[in-house]
Amino acid sequence: MFNLMAQSSEWYNQETAVHTTDSNILNRILEKDNEDMVSQHAVENGNCPPETLYMVIERDTSNKISISAAWNENCPPEALRMIVDKGQDNLLSRIAVSNDNCPSDSIHNILSRGEVSELSIIAAQHDNCSPETLHMVLKRGKNDSVSDYAARNENCSPETLRMVLKRGIENSTVAREAVGNKNCPLDLRIEWLKKNDKIGQYSEEDFNPNETNNDDLDELENLLSSNKFNLKKFSENEEWYNEDTAEGIKDPEILHKILEKGKNNFVSRIAAKNKHCSPKTLHMVLEKDNDNYVSRIAAENPNCSPETLHMILSRGDQTDTAQNAVLNRNCSPKTFNMIYKDPIRYRATFIQLLGVSNSSCPPDILERILSNRSKGMLSQHAAKNPNCPPDAKLKWLKETNQIGQYSEEEHNPNETNNDDLDELENLFSSNKFNLKKHAHEEWYDQENARNTKDPEILQKILKKNKNDWVSQIAARNKNCPPETLHMILERNNDDEVYQYAAMNPNCPPETLKMVLERNQDDLASQGAARNPSCSPEVLQMVLERNKNDYTSCYAVQNPNCSPKAKLKWLRDTNQIGDYSDNEHNPNETNNDDLDELENLFSSNKFNLKKHAHEEWYDQENARNTKDPEILQKILKKNKNDWVSQIAARNKNCSSGTLHMVLERNKNDEVSMYAAMNPNCPPETFKMVLERNQNDWVSRYAGENKNCPPELLKMVLERNQNDWVSRYAARNPNCSPKAKLKWLQNTKQIGNYSEEEHNPNETNNNDLDELENLLSSNKFNLKKQAQNEEWYNENTANNPNCLPETLHKILERNQNDYVSLCAVQNPNCPPETLHMVLERNKKDEVSQCAVRNKNCLPETLHMILKRNQNDYVSLCAVQNPNCLPETLHMILERNKKDEVSQCAVRNKNCLPETLHMILKRNQNDYVSLCAVKNKNCPPETLHMILERNNDDEVSMHAAMNPNCPPETFKMVLERNQNDWVSRYAVLNKNCSSGTLHMVLERNKNDEVSRCAVKNKNCPPVARLKWLQNTNQIGNYSEEEHNPNETNNNDLDELENLL
Repeated sequence: MFNLMAQSSEWYNQETAVHTTDSNILNRILEKDNEDMVSQHAVENGNCPPETLYMVIERDTSNKISISAAWNENCPPEALRMIVDKGQDNLLSRIAVSNDNCPSDSIHNILSRGEVSELSIIAAQHDNCSPETLHMVLKRGKNDSVSDYAARNENCSPETLRMVLKRGIENSTVAREAVGNKNCPLDLRIEWLKKNDKIGQYSEEDFNPNETNNDDLDELENLLSSNKFNLKKFSENEEWYNEDTAEGIKDPEILHKILEKGKNNFVSRIAAKNKHCSPKTLHMVLEKDNDNYVSRIAAENPNCSPETLHMILSRGDQTDTAQNAVLNRNCSPKTFNMIYKDPIRYRATFIQLLGVSNSSCPPDILERILSNRSKGMLSQHAAKNPNCPPDAKLKWLKETNQIGQYSEEEHNPNETNNDDLDELENLFSSNKFNLKKHAHEEWYDQENARNTKDPEILQKILKKNKNDWVSQIAARNKNCPPETLHMILERNNDDEVYQYAAMNPNCPPETLKMVLERNQDDLASQGAARNPSCSPEVLQMVLERNKNDYTSCYAVQNPNCSPKAKLKWLRDTNQIGDYSDNEHNPNETNNDDLDELENLFSSNKFNLKKHAHEEWYDQENARNTKDPEILQKILKKNKNDWVSQIAARNKNCSSGTLHMVLERNKNDEVSMYAAMNPNCPPETFKMVLERNQNDWVSRYAGENKNCPPELLKMVLERNQNDWVSRYAARNPNCSPKAKLKWLQNTKQIGNYSEEEHNPNETNNNDLDELENLLSSNKFNLKKQAQNEEWYNENTANNPNCLPETLHKILERNQNDYVSLCAVQNPNCPPETLHMVLERNKKDEVSQCAVRNKNCLPETLHMILKRNQNDYVSLCAVQNPNCLPETLHMILERNKKDEVSQCAVRNKNCLPETLHMILKRNQNDYVSLCAVKNKNCPPETLHMILERNNDDEVSMHAAMNPNCPPETFKMVLERNQNDWVSRYAVLNKNCSSGTLHMVLERNKNDEVSRCAVKNKNCPPVARLKWLQNTNQIGNYSEEEHNPNETNNNDLDELENLL
């Protein structure tokens, strides 16, 4: 509830919330737990401390304030983890995972669910997504958008990319992204390109690189010679297939033939750019949903149809193709409405930010964005759009305090010579609209403020006491006179103009003293302390406060600051140790170290907070240096940043440094890379593995080729079937005997007698063969070699493969790649899939089997009857063959797990099942999904809204298109200004009579403003509301009937509204 007492506080206002740098004030504002614009600006403030943002999110994760908190770059990882770990795929979760601070373990949790959603796509492209998580995603062998982004991620290891490219699915989008990844090994990239006919095969006898006279070909061959690249000139037989034709041709059919080939080369890119390329051809290119250069260029083409652009953007992707599509001027109002349909999502995506820059963006959408009263990037771009209604822009500027108040007597609109302003006045003249003239003087613009050398003009600008761009530029102008700057700083306004005035070198010393005597650590004080006109005495006064704040830091950096004052401040703030003034007189001492220290302090480049400013502390040095000492210095800092991670991977990192890192017993990325480093010594691995932890560091330690056999044996003797043991068993140093014993003790193979099967003495050829297999690096711990000709990847992948053959493959009950291909084959019969799933395994073969469209409803029911919340069940409940009865059975359990969440989203979910869920009156994610379902019946929605709750379930009930008009009347008769009422008046089913009732209250609140935007709102009611709330002047309905009048001005005003 809105607290009236809070608003009377001096600091509780929008201006303070936007501009303050005081974290205590921001904390006090947000402690009040109000959902108003003051709190909104406070939580968006870049100075809002992490602990305050955590408090906001911990308190409530269902409102706009929490969404903005998750967007703030100061939001701590713990708060983001709290949001993401709830397992909900909503706007808040997507913003949380977009934040740079999102922890890698939360990203791993999202991607471990195996969902193809916008949340998973954001997670897969995150910089904090670890190589292990990306490996997990790509190991599933899927060809979806999540896998595409995972393969594109630069954290993807060469081993993972190798795994992707070695699969049977050769020319998939995932494989193409893997080939484009900078970490992809060159030999593998060339092999894949040749295999997929991207480059040709040739005979070395025909194309001897030493005998050819083709200089260009020789040069290219030399470039690739180190990888034994067999080059062949690639040419198209068709005369029209070349870059010149693609650029100059005016024949749409030729361009269609070029692009029909589906190649991502220069010829195709030029063709896609050609202005004669037909809409049909561009649709053909973009229908494939490939985010490559050809698609991106096609989406920019002015011939691209509105329908095609709508198709791209309806996918909900954030790709480069989608970004180009939303900037295309052919984008229709229907598409823009789709992008901005939910007011809560204004700042959710980059697509929305680009959309408001498009000159085709409809005025009503721009007005809706500005009515949110935010100064964010979305609103700024909307205001700059040429389609933005002038009255909406002026109102936004005024409400966000970007323009000041003024007197009508001073700014008489009847005397101005400004033609544009006169024209706008004429538009509203019939309604006696009093247009307020703002900054129309010829000299009042950014260009004059920046370039003028006339002090009088600058003084006139700054006398207006506004905090707009013109005033800010004027305050920075070096020709601004000292008395004008003093006038500004005397006002003590904590705004940008005040800050720039304090930084201006013309600012007199006595004015700077006045500012710094206020003893505040705001931006103006910081600018004053940095100003070269600030006297040594004033700087000393600042430092004598013994504060380690920003103002003091800037004072120390000022060249006018005395060395003695600097050193004393450093000592008093415990940044250096004590010293005696007599022994260490900085003006007399011959101590070279102290002289050097003074020189360092006197430099303007000195950074009092030592943070990775050393020349050697950067990614390039960490990657390329061969000096072990530099790597040790980097890793001694004990940070988990990119520089440290790259240093820990460097092969020149000494064994002592790697031991130092792993001795800390951290499970972070730096420790992982240290454990993977080939220089890591055996004694370090012993230390790590003796901890008996099943973390990533231990896994990589067990996998490292330097790990001795006795340590690997020690790990396996624990008889645990965990990841560390699996990595240890895979290590080529692991003895066959230890592997076999571990496999037996963990029940992965049967028992055997050591007397009969001594691997060191036996002459048994079968056992020798088994030992050779186990000692190979390619050993898969599970039986992998099949002798039958039909047991291979090519057969299992073949779309014409007989169902009997697929059944024989899957009858073997193996969790290998051949079985994985077979179970995904469209010819795989239902009874075979039932056989696989009857085993009740949780392996990848079962996961793919349950997603197959041939899976029978009875099989899906069998799985879901087990009442397990695993990935197989999750896939089963999403299968379109899942029966309504099965979904009802799941939801009858009243669980809040992921299986229930997917069940309630299924299109087969019956109205009575949804009613059963929503009858429980719970505000959880399952209920939220239920109320969003298009099958949700009108009587259920009425029941929800009858409760009069202002929660997320009620909001979405009010948004549902099935909600009946009489329900909206009931809601709006309560006369509340809450989110439920706002969504109710925006709904298309809200009747004109109900909207009229809302507007007759003559309130200028959010509900009324939303009601005015509804297309069902009667024009007379809208105009009367505008008049009664003093937004336009009075008029007589008899004289100004909008349906009959011939008054052109009034007609024009109606069109505007």
